[in-house]
Amino acid sequence: MEMKLSREDCLELIKKKHKEKGKIPEKSDFSDYQVMMIKSHLGPWPRAMETAGVKSPRSDEKLEKKREKRLRAKQRKAEFRKNG
Repeated sequence: MEMKLSREDCLELIKKKHKEKGKIPEKSDFSDYQVMMIKSHLGPWPRAMETAGVKSPRSDEKLEKKREKRLRAKQRKAEFRKNG
């Protein structure tokens, strides 16, 4: 069993791997235990990469488009139920 990693350890692991590879690290670049610790401290993989500063944050515009798409789908579903 590997030593428990702190949030700071996880950030350093990501930054070090990014520097070595010259690109955003993938889960396969780390051990299963390291991936588990990174995700437990930093959340989903894309958010973890953003927090570590190796990936630019997702755009609010893209989030808004997704939100609108979900809303339209929900409205279509409700309309379908209403009209049978």
